[in-house]
Amino acid sequence: MHRILAVAVAVLALGAAPFASLAGADPAPTAPAVATATPAPKANDPKMLICRSVETTGSRLGGRRACMTKAEWDDQARVSRQGFTDEIARGGGIVVPGK
Repeated sequence: MHRILAVAVAVLALGAAPFASLAGADPAPTAPAVATATPAPKANDPKMLICRSVETTGSRLGGRRACMTKAEWDDQARVSRQGFTDEIARGGGIVVPGK
């Protein structure tokens, strides 16, 4: 019983094509890929639009969705890192025991 259930789950999860050769049938032919008119954006394209969920500090209601280009996200991360580095260099926020 458990083996039949496991095979049924595998057929549903993977589709019937991997098991078609077991039944002696030829697998269904696959359709050729169709070329799109516009090329997909490259991963390092600075103009590629990226949407992320941004949490609102101090809110229990969740965040919001922010969409910016990759260049804008990179610039925001650089500014944030620079602000953090400047704060550490000034000694801000660091508690030294005994002083």
